[in-house]
Amino acid sequence: RGALATKVKVARRHLWLVNAHLATGNDVALRQMWQLMGWLKTFDPAVPVIVVGDFNILAPSEKSYRHLKSVFDAKRSGFKDVCPGKKTAIKAPKKSLSGQLDYVFVYDPKGQLKSSCRADYVSEAPNVFSDHRALVVDINFK
Repeated sequence: RGALATKVKVARRHLWLVNAHLATGNDVALRQMWQLMGWLKTFDPAVPVIVVGDFNILAPSEKSYRHLKSVFDAKRSGFKDVCPGKKTAIKAPKKSLSGQLDYVFVYDPKGQLKSSCRADYVSEAPNVFSDHRALVVDINFK
């Protein structure tokens, strides 16, 4: 598990897009969150960053959720959770979890972006592309 980042140019402006897939397990996930944040701090602080992905933390039922909120706290890191509380948990036949596994965090130091979480699900069939449902987010330059 890990993360992939790309710097993209949209309408003559740059932003970073980071896709993360963290390991399961409280201790491992916590270590990976801090490693991810350490890596993100090496990016140019003037350029917006969008972090998306499967963090494998079932909000708010796991203790790792408290740590996730601490690592990506807006006052501490500048990242904003743009889809808080959206239920994306596994809908597999033998698992019936309820809660959020996927997250979208936005760092926007100059207030250049407008973001909104407009839907919980891509499809009514949960197992078409993944073992849980995806978040759908609109993010645009102002």
